[in-house]
Amino acid sequence: VEYYIEVKNSGGFTTLYPANAPSQLASYTVGASSLIKLHINEVFADGTKDVTDPDWVEIYNESEIPVDLSGYYFYDEGIRTSAGTKPKRVVNTGTTVPAKSFIVFKTEYTGGEYTVEFGLSTSGDAVYLENTSGVLVASLDFLTISLSGKKSYGRQPDGSSNLVIFTTP
Repeated sequence: VEYYIEVKNSGGFTTLYPANAPSQLASYTVGASSLIKLHINEVFADGTKDVTDPDWVEIYNESEIPVDLSGYYFYDEGIRTSAGTKPKRVVNTGTTVPAKSFIVFKTEYTGGEYTVEFGLSTSGDAVYLENTSGVLVASLDFLTISLSGKKSYGRQPDGSSNLVIFTTP
C-alpha cells in the first residue's frame, strides 16, 4: 500500500507525511509485520537421507518476541516450481521460535517434531518460508552453490545478509 497523510489544524496550517507528498509516497506491506524478523539462516543439503544425519534448515528469529510458526508454509525450489503438483509443507501446530533464537527443521523423511519431509539438492536449491497468509517472510537461495562434501551455507553473523559456505556445518 502506498499512501500519504495530509493534516490541517484549526489555524489553517497544513503538514504532509512524507514531507514531499503527494509526489513522494510512504509504503506499507499488508501482512508483513516489522516486529517479526525471521531469517533462513543456514542450510545443510548433504545428509544421509535418514535419521542418522538428515538434511536440515536453520531458521533464526531476530525478533524481540517469540514467533509462532504454526500453519506457516515451508518449501524448496522443487516444490515452488512444481505448479502445485507437490504441496508446500505446513509447519506443525505449536512450533514456536523463541526471541533471538533458532529452530532447525529436518528436511529428510525422518519423521519427528520439526520435520518437513523433502530433500535438499547438493547441486543447488532454495528454501522459502511463508506466513499463514501466504506472504513470503524468509528465503535462502543456493541454486548455484554446490553443497556436496558435508558443507553448509548460511548467514555469518546470524541474521545478516553476508552469506558464506561453512566447512563445518
